[in-house]
Amino acid sequence: MDLESLCAEHKRWKERLTPLRREWIAWTRNATMSASLSTVALACAVAARNRGPVLDLGSGFSSAAFRMMGDPVVTIDDDADWLEKTGGFLDAHRIGRGELRAAERWDDAGFSTVFYDLGDIRMRYAQLSNALGSVGPGGFIVVDDTHYNQYRSAVRKALEASGFKSLPDEVSRRMTLDRFGRWSLLAYRSEPSAETGYGSVTLQPTTDG
Repeated sequence: MDLESLCAEHKRWKERLTPLRREWIAWTRNATMSASLSTVALACAVAARNRGPVLDLGSGFSSAAFRMMGDPVVTIDDDADWLEKTGGFLDAHRIGRGELRAAERWDDAGFSTVFYDLGDIRMRYAQLSNALGSVGPGGFIVVDDTHYNQYRSAVRKALEASGFKSLPDEVSRRMTLDRFGRWSLLAYRSEPSAETGYGSVTLQPTTDG
């Protein structure tokens, strides 16, 4: 999966998920509590090309998006009320709930894709190593809210220590930047081969919510 094909897949998922995100924002009446369209579309684009179980850390719009794909999804949230709101949205839109779990820790591992958007910033720091440990061999992780410089620095150090590689900041930022200034990092556990490695491509900043 080279970068150019990832960008094309990302664009397709943005288009597909736009109506769903509008419905989620109308349901919650809170755009700032929702992961951005571009970030969730990136996670779905990766998951679509690297099929297998998905770990959704932090419930919400992402929980509905991942369940559209057909692969097993485990959603974990430390906020039971928000998790129930997510479950209500899934029920209202006839999207199977699958596994929705209220928890602050987990020991699940071996996931093809992990989306890390759990709790507040203190929770993000505390559970970062646990989130990275949930990624299986050859798996990917999308870490949300890396526009915070100190948090991004901690994430990069943890990724390097755990043997991950990641897209450069400028690439991740251009793919996932939203109107609130938020953006995310994409990282993968194994070194890409010549056939699946990321090539060079010019990306344009996004302007979605």
